[in-house]
Amino acid sequence: MAPVTRSKSARKLKKPIPPWSGPIPDPMLTEEAARYIRLPISGIYERTHPGAADPIPHIRLGRLLRFRQVDLDRWLAARKTAPKTKAVGR
Repeated sequence: MAPVTRSKSARKLKKPIPPWSGPIPDPMLTEEAARYIRLPISGIYERTHPGAADPIPHIRLGRLLRFRQVDLDRWLAARKTAPKTKAVGR
């Protein structure tokens, strides 16, 4: 059996990805989305489960979830409530 030869690019060692420094990339990972909207990761999973009552918009890639910042901003804006005002004359 002849030895397997690899292409030059396949022989390069993969370098570990350094920690992200800078703006959050788009689409975001689950952990990044949780940090962005200040929600526990478990809350993200609850709201992305099929049939969730208040679903967070997301992209499902097999088992993986990805989130776009613009979608999260719209989702948050739709849940914004008006400030409470005191009743005058009571």
